Formats: sequence, structure tokens, C-alpha cells
Amino acid sequence: MKQEDIKYLCQNVGNLTGIPARYYSNGKLCFQISTVSFPKDPIELHIDILKQKTAPIEYYLTEEFLYYGIMNTKKEKIIIGPSSEIPLSKSMVRQLAFSLELYGHEKEAFEQAIQSLNIMPLHTVLQIMCSLYFGLTGEKKTLKDLTILDESQNEFTKETEEQLLAQKEYQSSSE
Repeated sequence: MKQEDIKYLCQNVGNLTGIPARYYSNGKLCFQISTVSFPKDPIELHIDILKQKTAPIEYYLTEEFLYYGIMNTKKEKIIIGPSSEIPLSKSMVRQLAFSLELYGHEKEAFEQAIQSLNIMPLHTVLQIMCSLYFGLTGEKKTLKDLTILDESQNEFTKETEEQLLAQKEYQSSSE
């Protein structure tokens, strides 16, 4: 598939979901599509790990409860994200900005950008990755074909629920 066609697919995914999409060929970033403008891309914190992922479709969960969808062919990689199933707490957003060494106006711009990302279930992101994979390779994949570690997913679900409960309790007590 031509790179302009891949860019078209990524643009549509980005426009429909509001989640950044990046296309790599032979390990090199060719383009990035995003409706959000980050002063510094949060993917920088995890790019080395993401580049090592080689399964046709998978995801990577960060300690901040952000996840990235990853699609691989022999020479190409598309990464979408970050996304989350829950709104990020202010302290998590600040920690991300600190990790990216952002201060002052850049920190404020980053906080606004990360908060403006669409919240999306992980399964939806994986469905998008299956669609992209089909568009690039003609091979159909479903969620059943993906290696989703039940233990990891259960831990992610539990931590997400705990995070939501903690946020609700904090909001109730501050009101």
C-alpha cells in the first residue's frame, strides 16, 4: 500500500477517534496525525518499548493507565494513542508533564492537550487496530485472534475501577 493511502487511513482514524496515530516504516517515524497538539509527545516516555512490540496487533498499558494500540507488519508499524478508559487525575497529568520535563506554558499546554483526548475503551482501540491491519494487509483479525493476557487485563480492569472510585470519593469529599 502506498504511504499516502496509509496516511489517509491514519487521518480518518485520528479524526474519528480524536486519538493520535503515528506511522513508522523500517523503524523510522514517517508521519503523525493528531487533532491534539502536544508541546512534547507523551509517546516519548515509552517509544523504546513500543518499538520492540512485534505481534500483528497488541497494546501497551502505562503505569498512568494510558494505553497505546500497536499494529505491525514486516516493515511497518502504526501506533495510536495515548488513550484511556478513565479521565486522568490532575496529579497523573502533572506527573506526566514532569516526566516529559515540561514547565510553565508548555506544562499548561500539555495538561490541556492530554485532558482533551477522547476517553475510549481498550477493546474499541483494538477493533480500530484490527481494521487498520485489514486495510494494510487484507488479513482479517478479530479480538479473539489477539493475545490479551487475561491476568494483565483483569489487573488493568481492577486498577481502573479503583482509580474511578478514588476520583469519585475525592470529588465527593471536596464538594
